[in-house]
Amino acid sequence: TVLVCDIVDMLYYARTLQSSELTNMVNALYDCFDAIAMEHRLTRIIDDGYMLILEDSTLTPTEAAEKMLLVAEGMLRGAEAVRIPAPDGEEAPRIRVGVARGNAYSGIVGMKLTSYLYFGTAVRDAVQVAIRGAVGCVVVTEQIRAQLTNPEAKVVPYGQMRSVSEGWVGGKMYMGKIGRYEAAMKEKEADGGVPDTDFEATSQAEQDTDSPMSHLRAFLRLSHASASSAEEEGGPKSGGCRECEKWRTKLLLLEREAEALKLQASAPANSSLSTASQAAPSGERSDAVAQDDEIHILSVDDDPVNQAVVETLLEPMGYAITACMDGMEALEHLRACEKLPSCVLLDVMMPHMTGYETCKTIRQTWSCLQLPVIMVSGKGG
Repeated sequence: TVLVCDIVDMLYYARTLQSSELTNMVNALYDCFDAIAMEHRLTRIIDDGYMLILEDSTLTPTEAAEKMLLVAEGMLRGAEAVRIPAPDGEEAPRIRVGVARGNAYSGIVGMKLTSYLYFGTAVRDAVQVAIRGAVGCVVVTEQIRAQLTNPEAKVVPYGQMRSVSEGWVGGKMYMGKIGRYEAAMKEKEADGGVPDTDFEATSQAEQDTDSPMSHLRAFLRLSHASASSAEEEGGPKSGGCRECEKWRTKLLLLEREAEALKLQASAPANSSLSTASQAAPSGERSDAVAQDDEIHILSVDDDPVNQAVVETLLEPMGYAITACMDGMEALEHLRACEKLPSCVLLDVMMPHMTGYETCKTIRQTWSCLQLPVIMVSGKGG
């Protein structure tokens, strides 16, 4: 049984907090989580996130599932006790938790620079349900739900694991009745989510709501609703609106790209309609590549700490850094930008679309001469 805790808005924290404040926040969170792990005799693994493993063979699957829900609830409460600076005073770090059960493997990988890895379906599913969950909530897989005693009293249906970019639909997800689940479920219903009482409804209208643009519109509605609710209650702002402008821009780019694709599809075969992203002849560098004195670097990495390191190292040397948090966002940026960056720093291990898949898609449009790509990985060997 695997539990994954995701710190939401980590890039925002990395950019707005002082180094000491960010360090204190992470230390306070992890000290709390470590105490919980020790109390319940769980194995702790810190990589891109905080992971806890329950490998006690003396426990039944039901006991393991119940224990992990108890641990997740303790982590949510512990995070609420941590305070960090905010524009309106102080606030608690925003976290979400995922729990899954399945096959998992561990081992030492690498010959020159060895590293310890823990991987498998349980790890993958725990990560997937965590990043699809809501802030202050716990989401579990159907395997966990099946092991709970009286599951109807402890979890509610939350949808299915889906990947629009990769075109797959995974198992069902359930939200634990702990933390701020009631508010999260109301927000989900208000945003047109899948009816909680009917997992079998698979109409075309429902499938359409899983498009990237629908997700972005729902995100903006949720953010404004969360902030407005907090202000009405006189409490601290949740911070849900602080990245709205970035997501509005992303939504606008997606809509423009969709319109461009429609125009391209409707144009005659001999039409002169072309885009700046069409590949130049072999051996020639596209005019769209930045030619000014400043060297532009596109950094693609889902880890905000790694992004902060890149900016800290390269910006003082005169490089202009643009950060994208995943492969899809990077591809959207490349298609929309007037000038291609001088180079792409591309992380290998990312959710939804790996660095290799992103690079393969880039190469379908731009050659190595047009757009150099440097693969980046924190894994040795």
